Amino acid sequence: MIFPTNRSIREYIRQNKLCNQFLPKMITIGELFNRIIIPPKNKLIVDSDLRIIYLQKAIKKLNFKKLGLSDDFAKLYTQGEYIFKFFNELNSEFKTIEDLIIYDSYSFYEEHLRILRAIYDNYKQILEEKNAFDRIILPENFSINKDFLEVFSNIELYYEGYFSAFEFYLIEELAKIIPLSLYCTINKFNQKNIELFSKIKLELEINYQYELDISNAVIIKKNRLESKAIEHNIYPVSSRLLQLGMIKYSIVSMIKEGINPSNIVLVTPDEQFSQWIKIFDDEKYCNFAMGMKINQLNIYQYAHAIRDYLNIDEPKNKEKIKYFLIDEVYIDEKIKPLWNKKIDKECFIELLDFILQQEKNKEILEKFFEIKVLLESMLALVEIDDNVRFKDGFEIFLKKLEKIVLDDTNGGKITVVGILETRAMEYEGVIVIDFNDNIVPKRSIKDKYLSTSIKKYSKLPTLEDRENLQKYYYQRLFQNAKKVHISYVADKEHTASRFLNELFEKQNIIDVDFTDILKQKKEIFIDKKKITKEINLSTLRWSATSLKIFLECKRRYYFQYILKINQHEIALKPKGYEIGNIIHNILEKNFKNNKFTIEEMKNELSKYQNTNPYLTIELELWKKQLEMFFQNEQQRFQSGIRIHALEEPFLIQINNITLQGKIDRIDKLVNGTFAIIDYKTSTSLKIDSIKNYEDTTDFQLEFYFLATKHLGVSMVGYYDLNDGKIKEELVLEQKLKKLDEILKSLQTTIVDFEMCSKKQICEFCPYKVMCNRD
Repeated sequence: MIFPTNRSIREYIRQNKLCNQFLPKMITIGELFNRIIIPPKNKLIVDSDLRIIYLQKAIKKLNFKKLGLSDDFAKLYTQGEYIFKFFNELNSEFKTIEDLIIYDSYSFYEEHLRILRAIYDNYKQILEEKNAFDRIILPENFSINKDFLEVFSNIELYYEGYFSAFEFYLIEELAKIIPLSLYCTINKFNQKNIELFSKIKLELEINYQYELDISNAVIIKKNRLESKAIEHNIYPVSSRLLQLGMIKYSIVSMIKEGINPSNIVLVTPDEQFSQWIKIFDDEKYCNFAMGMKINQLNIYQYAHAIRDYLNIDEPKNKEKIKYFLIDEVYIDEKIKPLWNKKIDKECFIELLDFILQQEKNKEILEKFFEIKVLLESMLALVEIDDNVRFKDGFEIFLKKLEKIVLDDTNGGKITVVGILETRAMEYEGVIVIDFNDNIVPKRSIKDKYLSTSIKKYSKLPTLEDRENLQKYYYQRLFQNAKKVHISYVADKEHTASRFLNELFEKQNIIDVDFTDILKQKKEIFIDKKKITKEINLSTLRWSATSLKIFLECKRRYYFQYILKINQHEIALKPKGYEIGNIIHNILEKNFKNNKFTIEEMKNELSKYQNTNPYLTIELELWKKQLEMFFQNEQQRFQSGIRIHALEEPFLIQINNITLQGKIDRIDKLVNGTFAIIDYKTSTSLKIDSIKNYEDTTDFQLEFYFLATKHLGVSMVGYYDLNDGKIKEELVLEQKLKKLDEILKSLQTTIVDFEMCSKKQICEFCPYKVMCNRD
């Protein structure tokens, strides 16, 4: 039995393991093609590394830069993939570059095509000289492994996708040797297969499932596909990371509706986003079929630090060497002199061993050793005229290193996969994220060198063919599901994928705020203990913050300002004041440099979104939130208001008590008076009124007024950055009188630093553990 993927094989085994019979031999279709095709005898099969080394030789003396290629080995390693996929596609469809030149009737691509033909001819010549063979030219020279087929009495092939001309030729040849049945589904998105199977006199129709006898060109079974509406919810979100909340929401709702977690799939069109899913998967819902990349681990960073240090002489790269405790003397004396010279094989392997000794993880060590063996084999084949430098060999090593994938051993029951892994699979619950037009459909690098029209006329797979195949996968997945949840980012730069219009006649779009799902709360337990101290509080310096803490909870004030116990916590999740500090600092920096637009603000915020995922999602939300603030700022500036000062510090004496602080902003109004402004990012901002000011603990604006009243201040207020509005202090005079009373009460001899009585004050207190209130 032949399946599209190993996952579909495992699923077949799971469904049939209780059957009282032997299971047939099962392999993937990729493995089938690899096993039945025999390349020419006594030829070295080149791998992806030797391929690039030979390509570098093949493009010499050619005008390769017209194709956008670089002679830099590291860049060519990536660019070479475009070249070889182009060659492979041509050969797989039994086409030549000469065929394409004929179809290029206006000669738009003739020069490029002639360069590509020269590269191909040179490459084949190099292979001939090396007595080597590349699988991309298999259709030109191969035989069929009939011995392998002897283990089968017949073949049942479960087909999803498109066959290339070469693959279909192989299927036809197999069907002549052994009975071959093929199972497939035809819908409006993969009807190109109708034309393909008509070549062997099989006439298929849209919206049917088929069992085909390829050996005898007979339709064995034909079942009409059941037409049903797909039960789905589509969730637009304002930020990509908010989809993490949508994932949690969808998993819980599907389980509540009776869907087994192991029968839920999470599809990531951009598989790199899976790292964010893993970081936020506190509940351990997910297992990751694609495994976990090594690029966040120490050995990867260690190796890259060496490469960066040797390539670019910058202080930051020297700091990386020190940070990872890399032996700088060894690198400088042993490796640096060889870096730009032809590769010294012995020293190269020695460097790999030097890196290897830093790693302790058994799984990584095993995979690293495999890389080392492969590189040793490659180096044994490299000849003097191949001009491989030490740095080129190290680049090959890094490319192999970044491909290491570690098994997800702590995964949950929800399977996370790319769309190709869903072939021949059925799930009751389907969750798809990133359903945006820039991600779905996934673009192919095979479409780089030719226009769609030339591909169409020359019978090569077109962009439309590839997009239709992706639609086919999605529709098959959705049609077999009970529940489908889809999310996409909706903002000025991003739109939903056009696939939605073709997959759903009527879209069920639901707006949900997923922000709170990513936040957690804990219960608080109260205990009591008495702490008293002889102290005159009037001799201390007071800020509005320290006074607020003292008035709210004397115990916290004691820990923080008397004992000076600092918070000792390393946490990913940012505190509210951390977000506020970032925004305050950017506003100060931008305004001092006459940068007053939301675009400039967003650019600065993006600089903080590189490392901490929790901070990243918070700042992404603030990019949207601050738009109203900048709209209001534009109106204020147009009215003639000007910024007088930013982050203005003060130190004053009131009632013989020292008050200190720093004012966010002072504006000069049109009438010549001044406005004192304090930025607020908190969503819980409240302005005191005549009814409640007696109970207030917030005297920040009063501090600011006392420090600036000599200017002629006509207004003090908070600038609420959540809605872009200034909230004026309405009871300034009353609160000034209240503050005067409080300052006089600070003339003390002994103080009872009691715990507060309000539980909500403890919730975010860093000292609640010390009070047994955690």
